[in-house]
Amino acid sequence: MNQPIIVTFTNPNTVDGTMNQLLSYSRMKGKEIEVKSSLLENTFDLIMHGKKNEYIESVSNGLINIIEENPKKSVVAAQLSMVPAAQLTEKKTDIPVRNHLESLSRYMKEVLALVPKT
Repeated sequence: MNQPIIVTFTNPNTVDGTMNQLLSYSRMKGKEIEVKSSLLENTFDLIMHGKKNEYIESVSNGLINIIEENPKKSVVAAQLSMVPAAQLTEKKTDIPVRNHLESLSRYMKEVLALVPKT
C-alpha cells in the first residue's frame, strides 16, 4: 500500500493502542507510512447492545463517507466486528476496504498451507 491510509474504528478504547502498535511496527520494518485514524462515532454501542444490522448499516455509511471525502486514501476497517460492514461497503462502492479477516485468511493459508473449499 503506497497511498495514505485511514484506519477506521468503532471502539474508541482501541484507537490509541492500535495506532501506536501500527506506527511502531512500521518503524521496526523501516517503512514510512502516512496514516491517520478515524472513529465512527456512536456505532460501538449498537453492536454492544446486540443491534448488529443497525451497526453494519451505520458503519458502512460511515465508511462510504470516509471514502467519498478521501478518494486518494486507502481505508481500513480496524476491528473484526467491522468486517461485514467493510464487505457491504465494497459491494456498494466497488472500492476495497481492507480488514483483518482478509489478512488473517491469507496468513492462515500461508502458515497452515490451507486450501480453500471449492
